[in-house]
Parts: sequence; structure tokens; C-alpha cells
Amino acid sequence: MRTFWSTARIIVGMAVIVQASVSGCDLSPKRSNRAEVSAEEYVTTLIRALGDQECTVRRAAAQALGRLGPHAKRALPVLHCATYDPSECVRRAAEIAMCQIEAAIENDQR
Repeated sequence: MRTFWSTARIIVGMAVIVQASVSGCDLSPKRSNRAEVSAEEYVTTLIRALGDQECTVRRAAAQALGRLGPHAKRALPVLHCATYDPSECVRRAAEIAMCQIEAAIENDQR
């Protein structure tokens, strides 16, 4: 069972991810120091959050993955599974996130 603090840590982490992705921060996997977290670690944390007990955490994780665009490509199979989530808001967030990621990937290939 997830404790309050571990769930809170995930939510704070997701908020940082969303802020970074919206503000256009570089999410490349390289690091200049230990305080920085790579895009791969963000995606890993968010994929893990898609399995959380709380639907609000799962929904927020899907939304954050969608905002990461092509950086979240490896999350597509997990997001596809989330389209079968018991919660309608999670299903919808996963569908939107998949569209956002696929569109970003397509734009990068042009």
C-alpha cells in the first residue's frame, strides 16, 4: 500500500515534469549534476504512477506523459493499457496523452 508521502512525492514530481515540459525546459537524458533528473527517469516514474491506486494520480500521470511529447514514446503501450482503466477520467486522459505523443513524434519526423 502506498503511503501518503510516496503518493505526494509522485504528485510533486509530476507537477515538476508538467512545468518543465510546458516551459520548454531541456529534458534530454544527459545530466550535468545529480540534482537533475533525466527525461527517462520522469517517464519511468510516470509509468509507475499509472498503476497507482488513486485515479487522480493515474490521470495526472497520463496527462503529464502527454505533455512530454516524444520523450514519452516508450509509455505508449502502458497508456494503451490505461485506456481500459476502470475510471473514465483516466481512460480519457490516456487517450488524449497517446494522441499528443503520437502527434509530437510525427511532427519531429517532418
